[in-house]
Amino acid sequence: MKRLDEKTRNRVKKIMKEILQDPYSGIPLTHPLKGFWRKRIGKYRIIYQIKEEEKENLQK
Repeated sequence: MKRLDEKTRNRVKKIMKEILQDPYSGIPLTHPLKGFWRKRIGKYRIIYQIKEEEKENLQK
């Protein structure tokens, strides 16, 4: 993230908070990346995987 400009870095932080609140708000990916989700931030993408057992720990 150090290479990103401040505006983009702030948008990434905002999207990461949104993902923590509602991980299913992203777009599910398909084969061969089935089980992963993505969120778009301009020309960048955040690719992530939802792990239910770890999600509970993050929300506490």
